[in-house]
Amino acid sequence: MNHKKKKSAMLAGALILVLFPVLLAPHYKIVEKVSADRLDRSFSFGLPAGVYDRDITLEMQTNIPFADDLEIYYTTDGSMPDRQSEKYTHPLTFCVEPGLKAVCLRASVYDKEGELAGGPYDGTWFLTNVPESLTGILLVSLQAEWKDLFGETAGILYPPVSYVTTGTGERWKEMHAQNFAQHGEEWERQAQIQIFEGDGRMVVDQGCGLSVSGKHGSLTHYPFSLNCRADERYDADSNRFSYDFFGERVLLQKEFSYYNNISFKNGGNDYYWGDLRQDIRGTMLRNTIGLRLAREAGLLASEQRLALVFLNGEFYNLTYLQANSNEKTIAAMTGLNDDYIITRKEDERYAFSYFALEDLYHSFPELKDSMILEDRSRFEERVDMEGLFRYYAFECIVGNGDWPKNNYQLWRYIGKEQEGNPYTDGRYRHWVYDLDCIYDLEDWLEDPWTALFEKPDSENCLLITLMQVEPYRNQFVNTVLDLLNSPTFEEDYILQVIEEENNQYAPWYQWLYGAEAELGREDNISLLKDNVLKRRAEVMGYLQKYFQVENPYRLTVLAAEGDGRIRLNSLTLENQSFTGTYDAAYPVTITYRDSRGHGAGCWMVNGVLTDTAELVITRDMIKDGCVTLQPIAEGKKE
Repeated sequence: MNHKKKKSAMLAGALILVLFPVLLAPHYKIVEKVSADRLDRSFSFGLPAGVYDRDITLEMQTNIPFADDLEIYYTTDGSMPDRQSEKYTHPLTFCVEPGLKAVCLRASVYDKEGELAGGPYDGTWFLTNVPESLTGILLVSLQAEWKDLFGETAGILYPPVSYVTTGTGERWKEMHAQNFAQHGEEWERQAQIQIFEGDGRMVVDQGCGLSVSGKHGSLTHYPFSLNCRADERYDADSNRFSYDFFGERVLLQKEFSYYNNISFKNGGNDYYWGDLRQDIRGTMLRNTIGLRLAREAGLLASEQRLALVFLNGEFYNLTYLQANSNEKTIAAMTGLNDDYIITRKEDERYAFSYFALEDLYHSFPELKDSMILEDRSRFEERVDMEGLFRYYAFECIVGNGDWPKNNYQLWRYIGKEQEGNPYTDGRYRHWVYDLDCIYDLEDWLEDPWTALFEKPDSENCLLITLMQVEPYRNQFVNTVLDLLNSPTFEEDYILQVIEEENNQYAPWYQWLYGAEAELGREDNISLLKDNVLKRRAEVMGYLQKYFQVENPYRLTVLAAEGDGRIRLNSLTLENQSFTGTYDAAYPVTITYRDSRGHGAGCWMVNGVLTDTAELVITRDMIKDGCVTLQPIAEGKKE
């Protein structure tokens, strides 16, 4: 052997000696090395998570070399799979059942030495024989360890019982001593959340922090409301829920929205009344109806959607998904940067005190000494006055018995003003939330009119203070009448809203609680409708009692010839006619702008030409209890 061949042979031998341990190493060692960057991408359940109206078969596989040297273990109860869990040996088949069924799997991959190679991998499949009933509904799958949910020591849902209580006494104290009533980050638990649209699209799939939501009414009964928080501690790849849950209804939405907190509400006081009256379980619709009416009335309000929640594959509750009323939610609704939004909620006094506005009105009970009476300009510069009166008018019209001494929220934007966005003027604005006591049934809830005008105290005296200023008094009364005259508060329309929301809710309520319980709830829906039909007369009675509204007249506004916008108090009429009831003691102000921004040259009032750009309706214009008017655009006076 020549020198070169000998040298080559020696090098080849050395190379073999170096590679020998690797070449003879078990296959699972190689898999272990590639698992980090290949297993997570290759693992499959064989069928995409989603909604199916047929039986399904799930086949777990890794689709990488040396798969025979790997073992898959899985659970169906939300617990983390280990080698004591069920070993996967053959495809799993699941069958459709009446209603809705969730199949939840968690799988982990182990090598032959028992070391974790990949996972856990999560999947949820919903099976239903009525897929059309899921249109517009969210399906939510949450998976978490049993001990974190129901364990006596650390379980956030322990004990899973209802507390029928009036909010006082030992029963109330006992309730608030339980695990489920505790708050703070130490009572958040790791969970995996998957959210699907009713058509089967999975729109959220990530880790989150899971906790119980609510402080009072929602804690009185199980299943409790749940809160999910996106945070890097629970999912290193995501600290937000990047999905527009509320679609086109979001105001001024220009870019993709996201939320850091979402809650699944159990109905709060609306369910609580059902516990007090065992024949019914409340309507479960009040908050949804109220928030919808608030938004249609031009108020900034929380959004919510019906959601069916499953916990570790078991049906948990029929809930409403709601974005929590914090800075990020307000930003998503208004197109603003949440870094420049500040907000406070609790009661009226606390909210205004935080924003250093308390001295403008809080001198109760000596209301005559309130600084608002001396310094109106400062208050008007800092507060959205039209929004303020619309907020108070709305809450009074719907009869929210859980307000005004509670559920009060103010917010403002402190960034640079943006052209075209009315929310960047730096003024304080109200946010509407928690309306599960509107059009109430129970005697223990005080009507907000009474709370505001007969029993004000240092916590809720702003409105009664403002009512000492004649222009504010006029503005509030006319705002109430504006809303009552608007299509949003026509009785037939509210009844239509109730029917629409109930048609989506009722089938699933019956599936959950049975036909007898649904009949009881429908009885409560009938009572709600009766209250809606009575409410207009009640509100007019309060206006007469506290504001001496005793000379009503019918106002008819005819649309101008051509395109144009009529502004009537707080209402905007886009090239349309309008008829409503107002009172002679409270002047109505009306303006007009055509499509080019030009005002009215004059007005035709009861057939008489009135030469003014801005029209104020006074007593002498009322003929036989009616006023009919029409703006005449500039250049058409002849």
